[in-house]
Amino acid sequence: MSFFLKIGSTKHIVDMFQKEYLFFNTFSSFRSHNLDDLSGRFDPREANTKNTQVKYLEITTAEGVSIKLSEMSKNFNCQFNEHPTVIPYNICSLYTLSYGEDLKVQAIDLRIGHFGDKTLLMHDLGTFFKLLDMALEREQFQYSRKPVIYYDYRSFDGDLTFHHKENSFSFQNEYRILIETPGDRTIKLKIPGLRKISAVINTDQINTLELRPLQE
Repeated sequence: MSFFLKIGSTKHIVDMFQKEYLFFNTFSSFRSHNLDDLSGRFDPREANTKNTQVKYLEITTAEGVSIKLSEMSKNFNCQFNEHPTVIPYNICSLYTLSYGEDLKVQAIDLRIGHFGDKTLLMHDLGTFFKLLDMALEREQFQYSRKPVIYYDYRSFDGDLTFHHKENSFSFQNEYRILIETPGDRTIKLKIPGLRKISAVINTDQINTLELRPLQE
């Protein structure tokens, strides 16, 4: 059994719950050269569309001396990345919270807590997907939604999609919803009925959650 979590500040999460919407940030805002080590946000490889393994690398100095960098170390590892200048999507990232056979939550990584002090917990995913798709189609958005595919940039060679992410971020257990837009502004997608299938909890309580079977 799985739930979805949207983690953020108290102000934003409570507003999302009370007004029944999901917040879609610009995709470009997810990419930065300054990785946040605490939360894992601002991935410098976010939105790469190609990851090519470089087998040979040589540079020439101003004096005309050639240096074969790829031959200087047996552990040489280098990649060439491609990514668009403009990313024409908005994104909503959700954490997938799973329960084991013992009905206890599979503990989240402590770094997730740095996303925010409040969490919107969506506990009926069947209904959630119906409400989400209805909302997206009502607004006539072209969209895609699926779990993130984590890959090893040191070995993967080939094309990537906007649902790929480097595997050092796999602790985020991300489910990603993308909508095609100019990508120049944030979007609040109204989802009527969201309150009936969700609840607001403190983020530091997530690892204490436990399912209990109904007593007959």
